[in-house]
Amino acid sequence: MKVYIFYVTFFVAIIFTSCNNVSKEYYENGMLKKEYTKSNGVLHGVYKEYYRNGNIKLKHNYDLGVLKDSSLYFLKDVNKIDFIRFWSDSVGIKQIEYYPNGNLEKYGYVNDKFFKIGKWNFYNENGHLDVIRQYKIIDGNHHLNQEWKLNVKGDTLYTGSKYFDIQVMDDTISKGEQFLAAAFLRAQLYKDKPSEILVCLPNGEKDNFNKDFSNIREIKLDTFYNLHHDVKNQKNFEGFHKSYSVAFGKRFSEITGKRDIRGFIQEYYKEGDSIFSTKMYFDIPIYIKDTILPEPETKKIAINY
Repeated sequence: MKVYIFYVTFFVAIIFTSCNNVSKEYYENGMLKKEYTKSNGVLHGVYKEYYRNGNIKLKHNYDLGVLKDSSLYFLKDVNKIDFIRFWSDSVGIKQIEYYPNGNLEKYGYVNDKFFKIGKWNFYNENGHLDVIRQYKIIDGNHHLNQEWKLNVKGDTLYTGSKYFDIQVMDDTISKGEQFLAAAFLRAQLYKDKPSEILVCLPNGEKDNFNKDFSNIREIKLDTFYNLHHDVKNQKNFEGFHKSYSVAFGKRFSEITGKRDIRGFIQEYYKEGDSIFSTKMYFDIPIYIKDTILPEPETKKIAINY
């Protein structure tokens, strides 16, 4: 009976060790480099990496090879968190970064290549929200699309900002009806230059830009000019800056259902024979009902095609 109990205890210990398969890797100087566990050949559980000086470098949590919960990334010379990534967020990969003093530096979302996407909040070392920036992935590249510089009260400052506003007449239209909108550049990039803007949409209702605008060179464009050139709409936008206001639209005669109106605002100015410009991209979701209006409605904005 005693022999039987000893045999069972020994057998369980062997199974426990082989199932966890704990592995450690070391630097040439003998300091621990990595420490992790595998299950069925893939990472499972806590994974740690260390700097050569012995400080922890990062900490992951794996569930059968898949990152879960959050990962902590540490500074090299002090045992403080540099930034955190949250893998289980439904929106994407949320990232929070810290100053060496422990105060919040910035946070937002990144894509699978760790490029910033969407709006990011940036703080100064005293904890004040200093800047909000909007990022987009354009043709595989990281693009700063808009920027809002804030004062200590949280008000947006013209200096240091670059942003626009789009006002949509109606985000639900009927088949054959015009989608109408207007773009306003509230703070321009070229503040010391006589710049102006225009808006470009894909020509035709079936063509559209890819989500990352990677096909922008392949699409024929409809160009809508600002109120300096669009005389018909000047009376509809009294009090607005003509150089930075554009009325634009699109008609859908065949397509119904959900649709994204993708386009860009181009700010530009001329200097001698050269033209300098920058693009700001937008994506407006609309819905097109499968009904045809008996009579075209009169709209306040006149769009010229």
